[in-house]
Amino acid sequence: MQKNQLSKIEPEESGNVIQATFTAPQVRIRKAKITKERTLEFSFVETHEDGGYFEDFRSGNYLVHDDIIQAFKKLVPHMIALCDMREVRTDKKNNLLEPESYNMEELSHISVKSFSIGGSGDQEGVVLVGTKEAGGKFINIITPFVKWEDEYPYSEELLQAISDCNLEVIAYMKGKRLKKQLEMDFDQIEEAEEVRDGN
Repeated sequence: MQKNQLSKIEPEESGNVIQATFTAPQVRIRKAKITKERTLEFSFVETHEDGGYFEDFRSGNYLVHDDIIQAFKKLVPHMIALCDMREVRTDKKNNLLEPESYNMEELSHISVKSFSIGGSGDQEGVVLVGTKEAGGKFINIITPFVKWEDEYPYSEELLQAISDCNLEVIAYMKGKRLKKQLEMDFDQIEEAEEVRDGN
């Protein structure tokens, strides 16, 4: 596997001023998982203008923004349909209904925790992983691998939902997140105790 450093900044002259040009690398999310602590784990491939690339895995230390939670929720109807779960919605001819027809408030017991993108080109697709709460217990759910070009009638909507998740993951990388509540440091604790003791 070819691995490159971040894109180089090449100077170029413009009159008497030397300017630096920089082409931002293309980032493609391959996996993303919302943890039990509501932080984010994800892997990505970063491709550069010269064709070089590298892969990386990161585990965030900050709480995810509500927007990414909402983006993952849009994957729930697809997981239900792909796994033919009891909650699946169909018409009288047993055709799958569009994802927008689901009442998400009625599906609060089902959640998608992660997705994994595999393959490339017309063979690229995704696997969804989630849970369903039933009788106080959680059942793990894994969808079959579904390609964007597959026969699944709502593959375009699934691709769009994954794209929305990817945008939120990239936003998390850039700082869109909720910080964990920080504890007071030792000096703050001492200061608070002094105030309390009247010193």
